Amino acid sequence: MSTSPSPGRQLEKPIATDAEGESEFSYSHASSLAIAVTGVGAMLAIAVALVAVIISGTSEGDGTPQTGPAIQASTEWTITATEFQFDPDAIAAPLATDVAVTVDNKGAVQHAWVVMKQGEEITTEQEFDQSKVLLGFDNIDPGATVSDTFQFDQGGTYQIICSIPGHFAAGMKGTLEVQS
Repeated sequence: MSTSPSPGRQLEKPIATDAEGESEFSYSHASSLAIAVTGVGAMLAIAVALVAVIISGTSEGDGTPQTGPAIQASTEWTITATEFQFDPDAIAAPLATDVAVTVDNKGAVQHAWVVMKQGEEITTEQEFDQSKVLLGFDNIDPGATVSDTFQFDQGGTYQIICSIPGHFAAGMKGTLEVQS
């Protein structure tokens, strides 16, 4: 992967080690609030997901899974971060082309928008490690907007997460599809 060096709030060190040398998410000044609302956010995310499944159904009626339209690759994306989701949570970008990414934090706490390296998908926060991060924005204050231009030289699917403690567990994740 290559990224352009254009200005923007680049990812700060979102990883720290404890006394035993174990990796853990770093904590910002908003962590206390984030941890306090994580349980509520997780329950809300689960409830919303269940309602969506019930409303949309899981098949055409003949056992065939439903598939939505493919995401259109774009060279410009604006992502809104709130508690605890990205909108849109799935984006697509063309291969070897500059892609302008803007993240607008409309939430009440700090958020991050981090693209993991291809093949470095995590399923729990304990699996997170700074070495798995390709690019992104860290510690985006409430009401702030950050932008940068990136270019992807390898096609495939990449995981997007919020690296603020508790946010990934609450459902703040997505995908980036780099299309050739």
